[in-house]
Amino acid sequence: MPNLVSKISSRTSVLCEMTPAQRKPVSAGHPQAVLLFTALSSAVLFWASFPPLDLHVLAWIAPLGWLLLVRITSTPRYFYRLLYLAGLAFWLPAIQWLRLGHETMYSAWLALSIYLAIYPPLFVLLCRLCIHQGKLPFLIVAPIVWVSLEYARAHIMGGFPWYFLAHTQYPFEYLIQVADLTGSYGISFSILLVTTLLTDLVPDHWLSRHGLVLSPGLITRHSRRRLIVTVVLIAATQLAVLGYGIIRVRQGPFSPGPKVALLQGNIPQTVKMAPESPWDIFQTYQRLSLSAAEEKPDLIIWPESMFRFPLIQVHQNLNDQTLLSHFPENTDPQTLRSLMKDIPALLTRLAQQCGTDLLIGLETIEIKDGKKQTYNSAVRVTPEKGLVSRYDKRHLVPFGEYLPFARYLPWLLELTPFHAGYGFDAGKTLDFLELKGFSFSILICYEDTVPHLVRTLLNEASSPSPAQIQSVKPLDFLVNITNDGWFHDSSELQQHLITSAFRAVESRTPLVRAANTGITAVINGNGKILDQTIVRDPSTRKITEVEGLTVAHIPLDTRTSHYVRWGDWFSGTCLLATVFSSIWSFSRQKPTITLKS
Repeated sequence: MPNLVSKISSRTSVLCEMTPAQRKPVSAGHPQAVLLFTALSSAVLFWASFPPLDLHVLAWIAPLGWLLLVRITSTPRYFYRLLYLAGLAFWLPAIQWLRLGHETMYSAWLALSIYLAIYPPLFVLLCRLCIHQGKLPFLIVAPIVWVSLEYARAHIMGGFPWYFLAHTQYPFEYLIQVADLTGSYGISFSILLVTTLLTDLVPDHWLSRHGLVLSPGLITRHSRRRLIVTVVLIAATQLAVLGYGIIRVRQGPFSPGPKVALLQGNIPQTVKMAPESPWDIFQTYQRLSLSAAEEKPDLIIWPESMFRFPLIQVHQNLNDQTLLSHFPENTDPQTLRSLMKDIPALLTRLAQQCGTDLLIGLETIEIKDGKKQTYNSAVRVTPEKGLVSRYDKRHLVPFGEYLPFARYLPWLLELTPFHAGYGFDAGKTLDFLELKGFSFSILICYEDTVPHLVRTLLNEASSPSPAQIQSVKPLDFLVNITNDGWFHDSSELQQHLITSAFRAVESRTPLVRAANTGITAVINGNGKILDQTIVRDPSTRKITEVEGLTVAHIPLDTRTSHYVRWGDWFSGTCLLATVFSSIWSFSRQKPTITLKS
């Protein structure tokens, strides 16, 4: 791999047309400090664009440092190492919340950061290859490569579709509406288009005094008329994005749908994991449920895994010895069989006390065909029929719900807070639920952050199904239940909420979320965050690590989404363009091979 990088780097170090004054030996320039500052400036601005600082406007200039490094005419040997350090400088602080769950999670934090830090140098490498060697236009190459790498990051190794450039713009309602055409990738493209133009307009002499020779920008390379045409086209693109957003936002208003109560019990993860706490946690959420019932909601929603007793379902008759073989931690088969009956009865009694339906997050242990499987589940409980349906999470989180390669490398368990045999199985089926004549489905934990997963869910709902009802849309709303208690009062809680808001825009489907430690909220089809659970202390107005509940009507949205229908056509096209352009550019200039006798 290092040989390949150095080979491509040497090929992309092609000098463009420069004035005689600029044609000085490259080895005399490129001071390491200037390159490092340029690379780190983008990392710092990117970090500031996201929570906790949340300085949204900085995202429009954050890539400028890395784009300037695309424009320089040649690179020293340590160039990509500096860019990798810049990648670490962003990702280590950005996802530092991973370490908060447990002292052993430092390894997961470092491992993920080491992987993600590859993307900045890869971005610069591919851009330089296509621009300097392939002679392709800088203004279009950079946005395409950026989007293709975001798309790849959303899929590789289970995917990490967090911290997209588009996510920084969540407060700007008009700007993000194009996501229902292109996914959030189109917003990232739009931002990069502007930043690339600004970078191309930087005069080469600004940095030449520091030993950085830039390839000529638009002013030098083309006539001012060409520059004006380019600026007008990019401005027209931005106006088209905003105009589309204005039209889509004004297509409301939304009609009030079912009334839901979203519970936020604020149970610390240390309490949740303690063996003596299940009843204490149940009493907290029982109290919140009874309080919410006074508002007469149609559905009371608990967060993920907040019912701490497992739901055990056995699909065949098993003798005591066989039953206990699946539960080695138990010694009394009668106690186990009693638990199997008592848990559904307990949930049914609570639904009857509340006088309404419940949606509760819990762990399911299922014995079927002699095989034991464990699921991260959500169950629907009605006062009349008790437990009527169950959804098992399908997209599992590595290091959180399963340990990659643990079967082959069992010593990895020592690097996690989990015991041998820990882990969930991925769910296989999906039930579409009905509430007051409207249909909905469930997303557990980080499932609401994965764009292609939510799109697949909505497309499955469009297929004829016995569980589906006759409503205006295949799914009228989505429910996310999550427990972000691992991460305390960190930026993860806000970033998770921000990322899920883009699922609502992409699908034109409102989303409600119940989060144990926050942020509990309702999100409409425009991605606007409403009805957050807030402790109205004038001094703090906290929305995380507080106990409370939110009761609200779901803002139903009758609009349809092209993204749901056509999928990742935009980002997929960018990925294909990047692959073919890189291969073509790499093959344009073959190295000269000299054979020594």
